[in-house]
Amino acid sequence: MDATGRQRHRISGLCAIVLALVLGACSGAGQHSGPTLEQLQAALARSLLGSLDREQPARVQVSAGAPEEVLRVLYENRDFEPIWVDSHGANERGRQLLARLSDADVDALNPEHYGLAEILDPLAAGDIDGLASAELYFSRALMRYAADLKGERPDDAMVVAVASSVADFSRYLDSLLPQDPDYRRLRAAMRLYLGIANEGGWPTMPEGPALRLGVTDARILLLRRRLGATGDLAAAEARSESEVFDATIEAALRRFQSRHGLAEDGLVGANTLAALNVPIADRIAEIAANLEQRRNETPKSGDRAVIVNIAAQELRLIEDGTEILRSRTIIGREGWETPLLSSEIRAVEINPTWTVPRRIALEEILPAARKAGPGYFDRRGYRLFDAGMRELDTAAIEWEKISDDYLPYVLRQDAGGANALGRVKFLFPNDQDIYLHDTPGRALFKRPVRAFSHGCVRVEKADELAVLLLGSGAGWGEADYQRVLRSGRTVRVRLNDPMPVHLVSFTVWVEADGTVQFRNDPYTRQDPEHDTARPQDGEGNYL
Repeated sequence: MDATGRQRHRISGLCAIVLALVLGACSGAGQHSGPTLEQLQAALARSLLGSLDREQPARVQVSAGAPEEVLRVLYENRDFEPIWVDSHGANERGRQLLARLSDADVDALNPEHYGLAEILDPLAAGDIDGLASAELYFSRALMRYAADLKGERPDDAMVVAVASSVADFSRYLDSLLPQDPDYRRLRAAMRLYLGIANEGGWPTMPEGPALRLGVTDARILLLRRRLGATGDLAAAEARSESEVFDATIEAALRRFQSRHGLAEDGLVGANTLAALNVPIADRIAEIAANLEQRRNETPKSGDRAVIVNIAAQELRLIEDGTEILRSRTIIGREGWETPLLSSEIRAVEINPTWTVPRRIALEEILPAARKAGPGYFDRRGYRLFDAGMRELDTAAIEWEKISDDYLPYVLRQDAGGANALGRVKFLFPNDQDIYLHDTPGRALFKRPVRAFSHGCVRVEKADELAVLLLGSGAGWGEADYQRVLRSGRTVRVRLNDPMPVHLVSFTVWVEADGTVQFRNDPYTRQDPEHDTARPQDGEGNYL
């Protein structure tokens, strides 16, 4: 058993004890009368005050401060009446909290982190001091649990004050979770994959010739079990003893490939085999990392935003909490990685020109021009300017004499069909000169791996995005947009209501229909089955 399995075994043991307690088997209910409420109050007072020989202070407002002090004030205000225990052990509220803490792994939190043993051991003893000790551990555990869900320090005892008075404690516990629907779905996926792990995970398939429709192979039995484990193949088909790769398996495999960002070719090649053989523990770790990311790092999109998921290489437009547009994107390649950032789209530029960054001009445009010979710049709509923005004749420049590391000119590409930014770009403030834009290289959107850009994000459905943003942010209709496009004029339209934009990287997410999606991080793990070499045209220019 590996380290993850041993930890899960320990946690499972604790959870079994908690379950027994929740069901009443360990509560001691009905076994003895137990201490009176007054005795419990006295024991709590001893624990919190160190002595009963003091006058009860006047009630004061529970406010922020050192957690132990706030807890003391909270219990003093309650006359030390317990919140979580009674004379028989954990009360209903305590049992609900125990159940939630023992289930913390669905939020990628460790149940052992909340001192379950420190709660269960004194509860099992059932004496007065033990119950008082368990009571305080309950409160501290709730503080830590709430803080972990919020990514904060575990020093807010106010959460205990609220928990002690709410009528529906279960609903209150739910309110501590992130309210983001994407998080809730990912949490459900964690429960699903933890369940798969508890059932033994999935089999590992050995290497061999590619498996495809019509092939008979003993490994098909393992493929059936593997696809059945994650629900890509129906349970009855997964249990079949047929060694034939039939149409049902092909359809299931295509579903699996779609969920993992692979080419949906319906055959088990090297990369699909690698994805099938990723251990269940690794998939759980990926889900856990994404849960933590959504809790602690991700900007909140609210009811409206443009969200670019770099790992998924796609864009989503959210309006009124509903996805109204989804588009494939092209992201930055290695060395030109698309950054994580948050901003707001403030303007849409139609028929944009492109001022070529010097690095791109030196590393790519200039070598291509030398290779292609005279006329290169004119064919691609480039114009040349000196430092004073006086236009120069590109044919008069002796390009072979230009240094490879210094370009004393400004190179600008006119708007038009050849322009690298396509028909429209979307501008938002950031310190890395990143923006979204259209592209004339439409064929690249068909590739499963689309890391080809210089860091900016190319949007397949750029026209649709422009119409939607201009409609909500500037009162334009599609006819207005098309009219400006046809004019060929470069027009920048400022949005009266800027659209929040977030460039994030989620390697695991769950669709609204419950489909669990996995992707590799494009900047830490290469995809050996798909060619990420940058395509070129006939003149050696990168598309």
